[in-house]
Amino acid sequence: MRTRLSRPSQRTAQHGLWMVLALGLAACGDTTAPEATPAATPPVAPPVAQPVAPQEAEASDDVQGVRAALLADLGDDLPPSDDGLPEARFAFRVVELNGDESSEVLVYLLGPMFCGSGGCDLKLLARQDGELVVRQTFPITQTPVVLGMAAESGWRDLWRTESGGGAPTSRVLHRVDDGRYVEIERSDRVPDGVDVVFGEDVTYEAGLPLREGD
Repeated sequence: MRTRLSRPSQRTAQHGLWMVLALGLAACGDTTAPEATPAATPPVAPPVAQPVAPQEAEASDDVQGVRAALLADLGDDLPPSDDGLPEARFAFRVVELNGDESSEVLVYLLGPMFCGSGGCDLKLLARQDGELVVRQTFPITQTPVVLGMAAESGWRDLWRTESGGGAPTSRVLHRVDDGRYVEIERSDRVPDGVDVVFGEDVTYEAGLPLREGD
C-alpha cells in the first residue's frame, strides 16, 4: 500500500530539495580566482663600471692648464709646427686617484711624435703650487687604460694595455710605491671592477691640439 505524505510534509521535502539544488548551483557557479602567487623578484644585476666622463673640449677650465703643463714638459723636444708632420694632439680625463681634495689628470698624447706600433705616451699630471705639472710618463700605451680599486697606499691601481711588434697583448698593472706608479705584474686578463679612462672613443680626430691655433 502506497503511503501518501501530508501537505506539510510535502512542502518540507520540496523545500529541502530546493536547498540542495541551490547549494549545488552555487558551488558550480563559484568563479572566484585563487589567490595569485607573488612573482619572484628578479636578481639584481651587479653594477657595471662606467667610463670616466670626457671633458668638454675647449669649454673645460682645465684645458689651458693641461696644455701648459704638456708644453713645459716637452720643451724643445716638441718639433716646430711647420715640420710637415701632423699636429700633436691629446685627450685628457680629470680623475681622483688618491681620495684627497685635489684631482689628478691623465693625458693620452696623439700623433706620430708620441705614438708608434706599440701605442702612445700616457702622462699623469698633478697639481703643484696650484698649477698642473707632469708627474710621470708611461710610454707605448694602448687603450683601454683603466683604474682599479685603491691599494694599501690609498692610490687607485692603474692598468695599461701594451701590444704591437709581434708581442702578445698584455694588461700591465701599476701601483703607487713611494709616491710613484711602478709596474707590479703583467697579465692577459681584463681586470674586474674598473673604470675606463681611455677607451675606443679616443681617436686622433677627436683629440685637442697641443698648440693653440693649430
